[in-house]
Amino acid sequence: VFSIAFGLGPNAATTLLVLNFEVSCISVGVGLYFGSRYPELSEKPRSSYITGTGMLLAFFVFGASVLISASPFIQYFFWGAPLAIYPVLALSLVLGLAVSILFSWLAKKQFRRLFCEMPL
Repeated sequence: VFSIAFGLGPNAATTLLVLNFEVSCISVGVGLYFGSRYPELSEKPRSSYITGTGMLLAFFVFGASVLISASPFIQYFFWGAPLAIYPVLALSLVLGLAVSILFSWLAKKQFRRLFCEMPL
């Protein structure tokens, strides 16, 4: 579908598919961290589970994280790069994995702190 819609070759379409998976992993890490950092645990008729501040911060951090991890591919796609598509994809995946692991680690620390503070 990408090849037909955007006139991309099969390599670029495959790369976009892999980047889509990478962005999903980053989204999970960022969501877990900000969900644990800014929880809304009050009981209301319409609970939001995360404060408004946490949502806004998560939105901006997620956008920056995706731009950081996809920057090699963006550079390749718009300006061309001296490397082939697969080394660019590998570099992008390494950056995305690093961002995802960082936020997963931060979320793990925050959940431990949150569960230690909760009454039984």
